[in-house]
Amino acid sequence: MTYADHPTALQLRAMNIIYETTKEARRHDPDADIDGRNAMEKIMTRRLATKNILLIIAGVLIVIGVASTGALYVYWDQAVPIVGMAINYYRSLSAPTGITSTELASGSSGAGVVATSAPAATATPNSARGDWPGYNKTLTSERYSQLSQINTKNVGKLKVLCTYDTGQYTSFETGPIMVNGALIGTTEHDIFSIDPANCHQNWRTHEDYKPANLLAVNRGAAYLDGLLFRGTEDGRVLAYDFKTGKRVWETIIADPKLGETTLPRRSPGTALSSSAMPAETTRA
Repeated sequence: MTYADHPTALQLRAMNIIYETTKEARRHDPDADIDGRNAMEKIMTRRLATKNILLIIAGVLIVIGVASTGALYVYWDQAVPIVGMAINYYRSLSAPTGITSTELASGSSGAGVVATSAPAATATPNSARGDWPGYNKTLTSERYSQLSQINTKNVGKLKVLCTYDTGQYTSFETGPIMVNGALIGTTEHDIFSIDPANCHQNWRTHEDYKPANLLAVNRGAAYLDGLLFRGTEDGRVLAYDFKTGKRVWETIIADPKLGETTLPRRSPGTALSSSAMPAETTRA
């Protein structure tokens, strides 16, 4: 026997496959006349059918992917909040139960004493009668304006005087505030001051940071004692000079890893109250 007479490993494997296939086919149909060639043809036919099915499934998945991408592009503004809420919900599953705590600065008047009722006076300090220095306007959250120039008789005659473009393509959820003749607004990364009479920009300050979620929004600022306060999506509270927009200080009060963000609030007896979901913290 020469070297060429010895079967190769591949040939042995093929012969074994033919034998096993023929054996399996005859087990199901003992009377069938099945040879190795027919068995191999059946195997190849089944494999080809399986391959075609896999190609069809892959094609369907590609079509679904393209259609989903197109729908996401068209309905981006609707999709982002839903995805963002889903991510925040997942992140907050392991977060501890929300609590409310109060921190008083050392040396502050009334340290250790927590007010149980709102003060009788509801006037807003350091602001004119028509100002709206915070989301809730007054320290007791009355949300009421004494202005009477616009009423039920002439409200239907209002027209757009001017517009201000933030230059960003995103949802705009800021709660504008009005202080000393300036309208203050925020975006995810910016805080700006404009003249409400002509929408002229007085100043604008940009903060470069990495947000903790997909919701590219900010709910607004608050004013007190010459300073503007805003929250960020990385758990900070920032303070700015009202006239120049220059940042004065910053502090961290929330944990973005738990889906917490900050939102400035004015409250009786405090300079700033900032919500951090799911927990809430108040700083004096």
